[in-house]
Amino acid sequence: MTEERDYYQPLKSALEAHIRATFRPRKSDPLPLQMIAELTVSSEKIYLEITADTSLSNTLKSKISHGRDLIYFFLKNARPDLTGFIEVEDTVDFIVVEFKDNTLNLDNVYQLKKYADLLDAKYSLLVSTDEIPVEVKRLRDVVPELLSRATGHRRLTLVHYNPVKQAFLEWFPEDPFRQGD
Repeated sequence: MTEERDYYQPLKSALEAHIRATFRPRKSDPLPLQMIAELTVSSEKIYLEITADTSLSNTLKSKISHGRDLIYFFLKNARPDLTGFIEVEDTVDFIVVEFKDNTLNLDNVYQLKKYADLLDAKYSLLVSTDEIPVEVKRLRDVVPELLSRATGHRRLTLVHYNPVKQAFLEWFPEDPFRQGD
């Protein structure tokens, strides 16, 4: 039987490849997705690590702004499954990912919201191997704040992920890494 932790590394790799592919100019870059993922762009840094069972690394801690050190206390016993950042020039945007190998529910949404708020993450992903439930999508229409965050226009994103193909099948409400496709 596959444990949830067995999905973390393949998910991390797939997400890094997806972010690199979507941050690049799409029309001028005919390279296959795998080759794009292997390229590095000097002005951007994409960093993800598995944090489900370990404390935040020094690399992550160094990107957290001074004065927010208090969050370490709250992340001591519970952390997102994946944590990272995208750094473009002088801007650092955090990524938090919570993974579920089952159907998403409301408690999962609030768990992710907690991590996203603590780290002030721009990208907050709740990833599941199951389809995104229609009930959760409809609930968002009735309670618009469900996928909203306390900080600015940032929101939570629900993702349906196929671990066999290492492919993202659906993003709800939309893929946050797409920049004006």
